[in-house]
Parts: sequence; structure tokens; C-alpha cells
Amino acid sequence: MATWFLFGKLTSVAALFDFGEKRCRKNLALGDRIRMSDDRIAQCRATALARPDDTENLWSWGHALLDANEAEEARSKFERIVELEPDDHESWHIVGVCFARSNLWPNAIFAYRRALDVYREFPDCWADLGDALVANGALHDARSAYESGLSAVLPNEEAHNQILRGLDRLS
Repeated sequence: MATWFLFGKLTSVAALFDFGEKRCRKNLALGDRIRMSDDRIAQCRATALARPDDTENLWSWGHALLDANEAEEARSKFERIVELEPDDHESWHIVGVCFARSNLWPNAIFAYRRALDVYREFPDCWADLGDALVANGALHDARSAYESGLSAVLPNEEAHNQILRGLDRLS
């Protein structure tokens, strides 16, 4: 983790996480993320010429595209990953996120369910499935998804709050 201070004030925090298959980057200032995304997109595009089926490169490229609000193009990278690795639950989840950003709820629901078929203990995905089901008008199914997510989430996780907000909306 790197932290920068300017005149005693915290200006940004960058945290990189790599938990085996769980890869994510959080807490970067928006301007920094966009600049990093543009550079990363160019790097990944160049790498893809030599190694088009490199799933780590596709993962990085897809996230850089998401950071640049290019959900449709990002989705194509994650869809390629699930073609190559059909049991990659995190990539299925991100395919769902990309569909959700485009308000394509049935497609998002399918992708979230596919992720959960592979790995049930995935609270972020349960929360996103619940949100997608609410948006699609399937309120009873949404409640079930949120309740399933509660059994898989720790109280201090971000998904916990998302699930509680979802359940509150259904009350």
C-alpha cells in the first residue's frame, strides 16, 4: 500500500491486492485511475498481439477498460476469459457487472448465476444478483439472493452493506 501526503493531508491511497484468483485494485483517485487505465489499455493491447489468450492480460485489460467506463469492450475481454476458463467465477461476475452497467438485466442475472454455480460463497455476486433481480422486477428472487449473500458475508465487508440496503428496499 502506498500513501501520499501533501501538506499533512492524505491525497490518495493506492492498494493492490492479489489473493490467488482474486485480483482487484481499489482506492485510487479517479484521475489517477483514468490515466493508469489509458496506459494499461495500451500495454494490454500490445501484449494481446503476441499472446491473445493470456487470461491475466485479458483480466488487466478488462479492468482498465472498466476504469475508463468502457463496459461493453471490457465485457468482451471477460467473456473471452470465460471461454478459455469456464469455471472462473470472478470473470463471470464481471461479465454480469458489465451487462448491469448497460441495464441488460437478464444477461447480468445469467452471468451472476453462472458465477454462483461455480462458487457459492461469493457475497459480492449475491448482492449484485439481488440488485439485478430488483431492477428486473423479480423481487421474491431478489430477497432470496440477498439472504443467501448474508450467509456468505462478514459484517465488515462492503457487500454486507449492499445486501442490507437491498433488503431494506424490499421491505
